Amino acid sequence: MQILQIVLPVFLIILVGYLAGKSKVVKPGHIDALNDFAYYIALPALIITSFWQINFLQKGLSEIIGYNFLALALFAFLLMLGLNLFNIDKKTKAALFLSSLVGNTIYIGFPIGRQAFGGDNFAIVAGVGAIHLVLGTFLGVMAAMHWTQKHENLKLYLKEFFTNPLILSLIAGIILSFAPGFGKTETILKNTLSMLAATASPVALFALGCFLSQRSHKIPFSLRAVPVILKLMVFPLFVFLILKKFGQVSGPTNISSFLAAMPTAVSTFVIAEKFGLDEKLVADSLLITTALSVITLTGILYWTL
Repeated sequence: MQILQIVLPVFLIILVGYLAGKSKVVKPGHIDALNDFAYYIALPALIITSFWQINFLQKGLSEIIGYNFLALALFAFLLMLGLNLFNIDKKTKAALFLSSLVGNTIYIGFPIGRQAFGGDNFAIVAGVGAIHLVLGTFLGVMAAMHWTQKHENLKLYLKEFFTNPLILSLIAGIILSFAPGFGKTETILKNTLSMLAATASPVALFALGCFLSQRSHKIPFSLRAVPVILKLMVFPLFVFLILKKFGQVSGPTNISSFLAAMPTAVSTFVIAEKFGLDEKLVADSLLITTALSVITLTGILYWTL
């Protein structure tokens, strides 16, 4: 019931956007404006605040985060190799990569994780969840650029990469997480960024609903099934096996596997729109994985707790 209470508002916001699009209250040009706000302002604020709240010096946390970093990077590498074996459009490959890797750890993982694993373990939930979202987003942007914006000029490629707002916010978040406190100014800045970050998911979900009201091309079942299987089943099992391989105790391993099993993140739709990927495929992946996560997350929690 706890999972359903968190997941249901996701679909209600999408429905509001869908109805707004169908009734022409929101025009096609408005969707671009909403995604621009999410991509250039709300998502960077979310990434910065996600990293800023992590105390990497907390005993044992950096080790757990490090193993999750390794598992995520290795899975992304194998996923990219696997996708390159198939003769499909590069923008579709990038869409599948995003949908299969980046999970909704903030808006679904954090509240359920706090209830399931207790307040004493929330530092692990927050640290691992932030790494999964931020590193997944980072690797997703890299993959999108690799498959859609190949440049022979390395200097131009690097310039586009390091001026990307999501990459800049990642760098800023890492710096701020290690920076000493700076009093009231820090509090004001954190509060401002937190307010902006809180708009990321609702705005992106609303824009997604508007998009779905105006697009109708069909996605083959085989493509729809790929991110569902990888994101909800293969990835969490992969993370579990990696952490077990390195001798992690059951608590952090179970938390990491649970967060790896999050449905596709809302941010993937915004990234897909900015890079011109297969938005409908990403939208379908988001909807299907979120709906099925009510079942899969319940099963994972029953198994791990």
